[in-house]
Amino acid sequence: MLQLMIILGSLGVLGMTWLFPLCARALFCAQRNQSSDRTAQAVKNLGIVVPAHNESATISKTLESIRCAIKKSRAHYPNLSVTIQVAADGCNDDTALKAIKLGAHVSTSASSLGKWKTLERLILESGDIDCIALVDSGAIWPESLLVEALSQFADSSVVAVAPSYSNLNGGFFERILWSFERHFKVLEHTSGGPLSTHGATVLYRAVALREALGKLRADTQWLNDDVALPLAVRILYPNHRISYLSQVIVEDQRQTQRGLDPQLRRRLRLVTGNLQWISKLLPELFRENFIAGVLALRRVSRVFWAYWTLLLFIGVLGLVAQSAMTAIGVILSLATLSWLIVWLRFPGFGFIEAAFASLAAPYLALERRDLVRRWQ
Repeated sequence: MLQLMIILGSLGVLGMTWLFPLCARALFCAQRNQSSDRTAQAVKNLGIVVPAHNESATISKTLESIRCAIKKSRAHYPNLSVTIQVAADGCNDDTALKAIKLGAHVSTSASSLGKWKTLERLILESGDIDCIALVDSGAIWPESLLVEALSQFADSSVVAVAPSYSNLNGGFFERILWSFERHFKVLEHTSGGPLSTHGATVLYRAVALREALGKLRADTQWLNDDVALPLAVRILYPNHRISYLSQVIVEDQRQTQRGLDPQLRRRLRLVTGNLQWISKLLPELFRENFIAGVLALRRVSRVFWAYWTLLLFIGVLGLVAQSAMTAIGVILSLATLSWLIVWLRFPGFGFIEAAFASLAAPYLALERRDLVRRWQ
């Protein structure tokens, strides 16, 4: 029984790490019959949209970094036309005023519509443009972002570009986790691109983004827009790809909420959003873009990561108990005890909250409709 638990736990861990990206890469290499020298017309009109709800503390640095990136891009794209649209969504601070001072076009709503509805409105109102960049308030662009990202669109097969991500206020463990995630997104890049982008910044061809939005508009609220939109694009454009820029890092200046309640609410919301796209988009993804469907299984495995960890933990602990007097048993006992101390001693890292949300995934799947309404 202990050996079976270890095997199942190991398979689960493998599923949420290398297994599916490597399988998708093998399938992609076997099926690839596309030319790599296709060219597309250069991007001439870029729309940058920033949904913001009470972001007075972060909006200025975000817009200043965007302006610096625009200035840097002029040497390479002198005829590029750029508009910046900020949606002050039910703000009761001076977010809108700060955005206006920095030259952005600002629209306001008296009550909060939520991020998805705000993005929907911004995209539909973006006008006749070639490319749309979705940006979170709090994101800080590197100066090279537009130069690197717009060059990717010279390939007609690229429908979106996703830079990498770093949390300026993240702790040691969060930096390690993001370095692993960057590694897996690089693997996904070799088989059509990542299926989840970080909402801090993503650039889309406008026509693809609007078609993806039209496909998703039947639902009143998508909780994880940075997964739902790329998935919809991959369904609609199975022969195209999303380019991942691993060396172009967008930094997040916002403070991560600490404490059990805000962390737990955030984790439960993320798990609920993942269950939402798994039930609504994954079957069609397999039908329309099988390789992307295989890639998506990594994220499905990640939703239930606490179960794989628990199986491994109990299995290893059982073997330790059986061999507690051996040298290997002592080493395993110390390693297990150390991990348990870290897990319980530092709840601010979010381990406990993330584990609880993962363990609650089956219940959340049954109650998903009511929970989606709660998160709106």
